[in-house]
Amino acid sequence: MNAISKFPEPKAPTQQETATAFRVLQYSLMIDASYAWSWHCNIAMTSVDEGMDHAAANRAAARFMKNCFDIDVTQSAEWKSLFKEAA
Repeated sequence: MNAISKFPEPKAPTQQETATAFRVLQYSLMIDASYAWSWHCNIAMTSVDEGMDHAAANRAAARFMKNCFDIDVTQSAEWKSLFKEAA
């Protein structure tokens, strides 16, 4: 038991459980472009909150999405609209 709740401490996930969870998340992002874009936007905003300009934050988030999930958000209509508006 922990001091905050009546529930026992959670056990750490196994490597297999972690890998499965990652694959489920990656698959979910790949099949739902809106969901992927929402992740991109949330990642970008953490950089904006730390003082990075909007365009750079979006480029950094796009790089993260590609490196982590193999999703290229720069091909999306949302990305094209975002940078079209900035021009």
